[in-house]
Amino acid sequence: MSNFKKIANKKICVIGAGLSGVWAAILAKEKKGHVFLSEGIRELLPAEHSELLNKYNIRYETGGHTKKIKNADIYIISPGIPKDSKIYQQLKSFAKPVISEIEFASWFTGSAKIIAVTGTNGKSTTVRLIDHLFAGSKYNHQLGGNIGIPFSKLVIDTENFDKNKIFILEISSFQMEDIIDFRPYISIILNITPDHLNRYNGKLAKYLEAKLQIAANQREDDYYYYFSREKLLRDNLPDIPNTIPYDKNCKYKDLIQLQNNGRIKTIDGDLLKIRGKHNYYNTLAALAAIEQFQLEQDRILANLKSFTGLAHRLEFVKSINGVEFYNDSKATNIDSVIQALESFTDDIILILGGRDKDLDFRELIPYLKKNTKKIILIGEASEKIRNQIAGIVPMEQVNTMREVVDQAYNEARPGEVVLLAPGCASFDMYENYKHRGQDFKSLVNELEK
Repeated sequence: MSNFKKIANKKICVIGAGLSGVWAAILAKEKKGHVFLSEGIRELLPAEHSELLNKYNIRYETGGHTKKIKNADIYIISPGIPKDSKIYQQLKSFAKPVISEIEFASWFTGSAKIIAVTGTNGKSTTVRLIDHLFAGSKYNHQLGGNIGIPFSKLVIDTENFDKNKIFILEISSFQMEDIIDFRPYISIILNITPDHLNRYNGKLAKYLEAKLQIAANQREDDYYYYFSREKLLRDNLPDIPNTIPYDKNCKYKDLIQLQNNGRIKTIDGDLLKIRGKHNYYNTLAALAAIEQFQLEQDRILANLKSFTGLAHRLEFVKSINGVEFYNDSKATNIDSVIQALESFTDDIILILGGRDKDLDFRELIPYLKKNTKKIILIGEASEKIRNQIAGIVPMEQVNTMREVVDQAYNEARPGEVVLLAPGCASFDMYENYKHRGQDFKSLVNELEK
């Protein structure tokens, strides 16, 4: 480890008191750094965060960044803070390293291997499946990153950083904006479609640039897997030998087959619990991620078949009088809505709306024409969506999720699907997409009571 990364007795300033910031601060303290955390927005931290900081005797401030942040040796910055923000520009003016939490945590991983997955859609399902595929193997595997458990916490919880230790990380574009040496053994980019463009001044190229950072430090003995059907990825391959299109060259590709109805069948004839073309490719990506680890095929098949998918990702809720209800609240951009629509051949009542992310809903039109029977609109983006796709399929606008569920149930006929795939963020009405999805599920489950 270079002198730059020897942080004992150095001043470490963490900017942002989200979970990743709190655990980065704890990791810095465990490595004998002098740590200070500064939260610029919230006056009161969540109880869990303040309790952790107090437990580890970490000094912190809330509700604004004061002169206490000056004169640090290293700054670890929250992924939620954009580069054009006042605080980011201030930190850069100090002429000291400004790094992300994943960069910082990666300094302390020894001989462990990192599998890192990014992309616009499918990251969480893919990393969960990768983690599940290692079940029952000799490998000590841990899952974290953008999916909810900060990389720093995984490092703190690990005792042996040997060749059988694997960190499986979901990585967002935000997290890769401030890396220096972060280097996965396996990097995977699933796809690139417009998302978070408000962060990147409306420029897809800037968003792509951030995503491609996942492979910036890979070497000749590392592996980069990409989706070859996307020209942006084909045209921007990293300069390392092992660049592999997982949709074509995965050695486990023949273990699964996508059927016309969107179901995925294994080589021995069983159906996976997840469905859809997008999940077929997510599964191929997960299979590609494990092919350097020599797992037994029988164990791979068993783990594939026992994987149930993730809540709020094309999640089957229940069937009522022949109508199937699906919760895809995590579908917060256009491409994810398209993927959800393409997972069904039955007629669909589609629920769209929420807080707009500066997306173009006209891109949905060819897919809506196939088998969407009706659209129910909800949330701030309702009028924009109505204006952009008027006349394509019948639409109705409602005000609450209860009205959505009641209206969909009254409209649907046996053999049809009610699909919550909003194509928008949830923050106009909910804390997050999970809160929105849970509300939808609860109301669906009340229908037969």
